[in-house]
Amino acid sequence: MKTKKIEIGNFSFEVPDNVSAGNNLPGTRVDIKAEKPDEPDQLEDAQYVFRPNDPLQYHFDHAKAVSTISSSQKPWVKKTWFIIFVLMPLVFGELAMSVLAVKTPPEGWKIFAMMNVIFLPIWSIYYLIWRKTNRK
Repeated sequence: MKTKKIEIGNFSFEVPDNVSAGNNLPGTRVDIKAEKPDEPDQLEDAQYVFRPNDPLQYHFDHAKAVSTISSSQKPWVKKTWFIIFVLMPLVFGELAMSVLAVKTPPEGWKIFAMMNVIFLPIWSIYYLIWRKTNRK
């Protein structure tokens, strides 16, 4: 077995060749070859932190929740979101406008028509956005 001698100050050490410390002696050069993998490491998405009590973060949380619904979700989830966020605003808006029209008889129907002219285009844009995101 071959050994190498290392001198440090007044001490001398003998290190066998088969020990890893013997390969790292000063004056010995070891060529290091870096290998690159064929595929890059998969990056993980940062986990989203939901903060329900933060009033400034609420709208971002709501938008994040809506955007995470994929087309592979169960059909009842998509139907529920459609009913809650598309149909219910239309129904409640029309009911509120109808009540307003009945309570103010002479010009109530004019107000009803005017509010529909304002409300229905806004709702239809929302509905078209919903259809575009849920189209098969």
